Amino acid sequence: MHLNRIPRRIAHNVAWAFLCLSIWAGPAQARILVVAPHPDDDLLTAAGVIYRAAQAGAPVTVVYMTNGDSNRETLYGLARQAEAVEGQQRLGVQEDDLIFLGYPDGYLHKILTRYIHPGETVITTFNRSRTYGQRGLGRSDYHTYRFGTPAHYNRHHIVTDLEDIVGMLRPEHIYVTSELDTHPDHFATYQLLKLAVMAAYAATPEYAPVIHKTIVHWSHGFWPHPMDATAPFPEIPNLLQFGLTWKSRERLEVPLPMQSTDLSRNPKYMAIAAHRSQGGVDGYLKNFVHKDEFFWVESGVNTAPIEVALPGLAPICPRR
Repeated sequence: MHLNRIPRRIAHNVAWAFLCLSIWAGPAQARILVVAPHPDDDLLTAAGVIYRAAQAGAPVTVVYMTNGDSNRETLYGLARQAEAVEGQQRLGVQEDDLIFLGYPDGYLHKILTRYIHPGETVITTFNRSRTYGQRGLGRSDYHTYRFGTPAHYNRHHIVTDLEDIVGMLRPEHIYVTSELDTHPDHFATYQLLKLAVMAAYAATPEYAPVIHKTIVHWSHGFWPHPMDATAPFPEIPNLLQFGLTWKSRERLEVPLPMQSTDLSRNPKYMAIAAHRSQGGVDGYLKNFVHKDEFFWVESGVNTAPIEVALPGLAPICPRR
């Protein structure tokens, strides 16, 4: 029977059921892509997702948009790459499953909005204008690995790199920081990823990944609360005025080892500890060690949210 011969409400419910099934089957079984603005954001937001996939032998890839060099010299960015590799290895992820794009920390929003075309280039205060790296896939920045030369710092090249990765890997689930995250690199990462996913969709219309977006930085109220591996993340204050509700989030409990109060055996805590240049677990980063991780879910080909709340590991699709 053709879908257009089915009563509209029944057809809608059938489509919704398939979507819910896709999300439910996703993180444990499907190909996963995590897109992090900086080394360490992958762990703060999705260490549980990554660890569970790695333990299950499911394909998972982490992309780092920048080297987190904070407008410092190249050696600092390379040190942060090494920390990222060490942190992910503590979750069971191999170095070849990590991709460093090598774009400039602190400049992604400027690149997104002002340096759009191939001939345009941001030049940083350390006189850098092209991608660099020596760790991860190819032991180089991704553009060099794929195309033979570093990329100039512009939107065209970032989107080209992301589209190439998405097109080759065809991840079913993509985890990224939200457009509402108040760090400019974080909300620009979401927007650049969306441009790449839309380009991939235009080339292959049957490809439509699910995007799981989250928040690390929030300047509209004190958050997050101190580390507690046995307690869920507290509610982010003042979300509703920006169009999100805490109730509609996707909530994923981290694997049991990550809920351990024996922190020397807690994989998320120990992975974060690898980021020594950022204070490791002696500073702000440890506040992201909680019993769960959270996301808002949307289709990769539009911005309409998929209202899915996950009280534990099994998602519950709301009544429509």
